Amino acid sequence: MKNIKWVFFDIDNTLFDSRGLSTNARKNAVKAMIKAGLNTKFGPAFKKLLQIVKKYGSNYPGHFDKLVQAYKVKKEERSRIVAAGIVEYHNTKFRLLKPFPGVKKTLEKLKASGYKLGIITNGRATKQWDKLIRLNVSKFFDIVVISEEVGSEKPSKKIFRTALKKAKCRAREAVMIGDKPEDMAAEKIGMHTVMFKGRNFTKLINETKKIENKK
Repeated sequence: MKNIKWVFFDIDNTLFDSRGLSTNARKNAVKAMIKAGLNTKFGPAFKKLLQIVKKYGSNYPGHFDKLVQAYKVKKEERSRIVAAGIVEYHNTKFRLLKPFPGVKKTLEKLKASGYKLGIITNGRATKQWDKLIRLNVSKFFDIVVISEEVGSEKPSKKIFRTALKKAKCRAREAVMIGDKPEDMAAEKIGMHTVMFKGRNFTKLINETKKIENKK
């Protein structure tokens, strides 16, 4: 029997370049807002937007509203300028939202090798499912565990235990693959972990096999 039965993945910066996508989408949004009438230069406006994102969190829905407020835009002009930013943000996001090279091929090989695949991710459920569907990889995963739905975020042990319970899997029979220390916190409950560094996703097959061969 296999030592490893389940392989779990994070989504952002593991299945796709979330960091690069967000940066480019925000840059283009600011440029669109300036073109629509935001009276400032790109550099200061982008810096201000990043400060707002840091203060309120990446899932806060009113980043652009806070930006126009910071520049004291007249109320009658705010909606138009904010809308310009939102449209360009999403246009850029949808254009760049693609899986890392080798993701689909690797997931197919893991499934063909008999592994069950799952997702353990922090974030809002709708947003995370949106990513999986747009990346066209949702079909590969047997279970998806999202922090908003379970009331616990990585690095909390609870979210990992919830995933294992859903999978009916013991910790030592599962691998967690991610790009951040919060993903590696799965080790605290006995799961194996692999830190994803870089864009070569196909190497993860070898990493999984190394763990499988350990006695």
